[in-house]
Amino acid sequence: MKKILFINLRRIGDIFFSTHLAQKLKVKYPHSSINYLAYKESAAAFDALTNIDNTYLIDRKTIITYAKSPIFPVHHAVNLFSDNIKKVTETKWDIIINFSNDPVGTHISSALKLFNPGAQILGTFHNERKKLTDSSTASQYLNECMATNAYSSVHLSDCYLNFAEGPLDTIKPNTFVKINSESNQNNFKRLNALRTNEITKLIGIQLMSSSTNKDIPMEVVANIAKKMIDLKIGLPLFLISNAPEEINYAKDLSNFIGTTITTISTSFEEISSVLLNLDLFVTPDTSVKHLADLLEVPMIEFLNSTSQLKQSSISVNNSILVNETKNNSETTSDLIFLIQKMLNPKITKTTTFNNSVLNVSFNEVGVFYNQDESCVASSSEYDKRFINKAILNRVLLKNKMELRRPLEIQKYSTKLFDQQLTKLKVETVTLSKLILNGLRSLLSGKSDKTNSREFLLTLTELLSLSEVEGFLRPLAINLKVKIESISDNNSEKNRKLLEAFFFEMKSQVSETNLLIKELESFKQSAPKNRFMEL
Repeated sequence: MKKILFINLRRIGDIFFSTHLAQKLKVKYPHSSINYLAYKESAAAFDALTNIDNTYLIDRKTIITYAKSPIFPVHHAVNLFSDNIKKVTETKWDIIINFSNDPVGTHISSALKLFNPGAQILGTFHNERKKLTDSSTASQYLNECMATNAYSSVHLSDCYLNFAEGPLDTIKPNTFVKINSESNQNNFKRLNALRTNEITKLIGIQLMSSSTNKDIPMEVVANIAKKMIDLKIGLPLFLISNAPEEINYAKDLSNFIGTTITTISTSFEEISSVLLNLDLFVTPDTSVKHLADLLEVPMIEFLNSTSQLKQSSISVNNSILVNETKNNSETTSDLIFLIQKMLNPKITKTTTFNNSVLNVSFNEVGVFYNQDESCVASSSEYDKRFINKAILNRVLLKNKMELRRPLEIQKYSTKLFDQQLTKLKVETVTLSKLILNGLRSLLSGKSDKTNSREFLLTLTELLSLSEVEGFLRPLAINLKVKIESISDNNSEKNRKLLEAFFFEMKSQVSETNLLIKELESFKQSAPKNRFMEL
């Protein structure tokens, strides 16, 4: 039996999210033992989960108090941390997954590697030479690109699934969500009692997230609640926790609307049964959203920025509204129609959405988002996302990503796509010249100062591309990581390694050129006013 440890030192939502990978590993290794190392403040997440063999908790807040307090000696913090992870260090692990990919998770996974020399480490860790190492290209992209890019072309779940080289299709249902039959029956009776002859649909609305910049604006929430009642679309039910700030927010909303609102306050232990008895769930990016995603509850996710797409819903047929206009009236109008459409797919829209609306789907390399046919393609970001995803999968990960059929988009101009394709061509020419200059210096056989200076200048310029956001940045980062891994003192051996790295990058550029030709032919063969998957 394989013993698998997830190091997940992030928020509650990330713990829910990580079960996508846990599910894959459980299918791959049916008799495996799934275990979690998490912070104590995230313990409530495990109330909503099952099939986890052991949960180990780090009391971070107390450790930090000991470490920073002038009253307690530092060894109090060290001793408490040691006690918290004692059972983890005493267990023999087969697979250790640094799901956090943060400094603390990296140090812990590196230490556990010493206790478990034969274990497979997935994610970031320090190797025997104490150098930061990524277990795969996907891990490298996750840490070097996704953390700094304004947006991501690849979903987080696909990066993590690539860690384990597992299948990228979804496996349903998720067996890690705890369903309490008694609680489910009680909530079924309680919620169904709210249905009337006129209003039969129950629409849950999550009021608060972990950050105010993720929340649905209160004015928008109030407006859609009023319209749902007036148009007899459904009854809005506002989901809150028992936290005082959320209870106060619900009171403020009630005052803002000018009438009593229906709220549902529940714990993580019971939230699953509430979600399963809703007809639709409207939510910002929250931990409850990730749980609803696991349960495949019909959902509209509200985003204030497309940068959040990297961790958005991955449940097929869900929709995502990106609040681009920041106009509360327009956003309300879009949300109301989207709610009606989700409840009745036969409804059609005669005008375009003001904001981007994305529909969740899958292809052979993972999650992608289609822009709804009623959307205005107002941003070139979707073209960037598509091209970036193609480069990552075709060139770096060597996945056979098919360029899928385009989708109808009203008022779409192909000029946006042409502009992005031109940028890619310019980047490719620049990179080709630098690679050829570097190879010329390496293969000349000369070791004089002039040749060495020219090579260093070329290498410096090449590595600088890893710091600039662009289509070919992942290729430059890939080279940078390989060069940083060189540790031999033999100059001739190092020269041959550099030569091999440059030839590999030359091959990647050739693959990129083939991709450019395919993109051009794809664009030329597509009818006008069409768009592609993201």
